[in-house]
Order: sequence, then structure tokens, then C-alpha cells
Amino acid sequence: MKIERFDGTGRMSRVVKYGDMLFLSGITAGGDGVVEQTKAVLAQIEKTLAEHGSDKEHILSTTIYLKDIADFTAMNSVWDPWVAKGNEPARACVEASLAAPSIRVEMSVIAAVMDKACRRTKRRVWDETPACRAAGGSGPHRLRRRNR
Repeated sequence: MKIERFDGTGRMSRVVKYGDMLFLSGITAGGDGVVEQTKAVLAQIEKTLAEHGSDKEHILSTTIYLKDIADFTAMNSVWDPWVAKGNEPARACVEASLAAPSIRVEMSVIAAVMDKACRRTKRRVWDETPACRAAGGSGPHRLRRRNR
């Protein structure tokens, strides 16, 4: 299988695609406090996933790094309503020294890439639709509602 690397910095790639898997490097954001930073990080995760053919419903695993584990409840106050119900990823949350003193939260993500036919369908159904099966879709890929 082919490995594709995106947004390389010379030290790391911000996104790596291997087959139907996406690996997002640790994502951080500016802002005051863990709630504001968590909102910004989750928005950046959604944007990055969309740019590479996935969405939050296809996240398989997330690792969350908090500067202070005392921020766990505040971070979860943003995470819980954001996460796709029925598609909660495996998750770990740890306290860690982060790269800059102002960073309160960092998240890295592993996600599945959606089948192209499933991305075009955009209905809120499981991927047992004929278009998804024809594209080789398998498993519970929950799709977004079609905009009409």
C-alpha cells in the first residue's frame, strides 16, 4: 500500500494517509483556557478530516494530551456534545508537558477514509446502500444528512 504524507515540516507530517487510514499529528490551537482551545482543536480536526476524505464519524482513535489533568471535566464539556453519538472513538487522555506554556490541550487522531461513493451519498444511513457496497464499503459508516 502507498503511504502519502501531507503538510510536512521537515520534522514531521501533519497528516499521513496509509491505505484507507488517516493519521493526524497532534493538533493544538491558541486561545484562553482549555474550553476555547478544545473547541478550536476539534474544529481543526473536522476541517483536516474533510480535506482528506473523512469526518468525525470515522474517527477510530483519539489521544488527548492535557497540560493539567484538572482540565479533564472542562475539556469533556466540549468533547461530549461534539463526538458523533454511536461512533465514539477509542480514546486515551493523559496529562503531559506540552510544547508551549500557553497550550492546554493537544489531540492526535486516527481515522478511516470514507469510500468515495459513500461521501457522495450524504444520507444519514449505514453504508449498506447499493452505492457504498458497489464501492467496496463495509462496516458502519454513518453518513451526513443530504442538504436539500
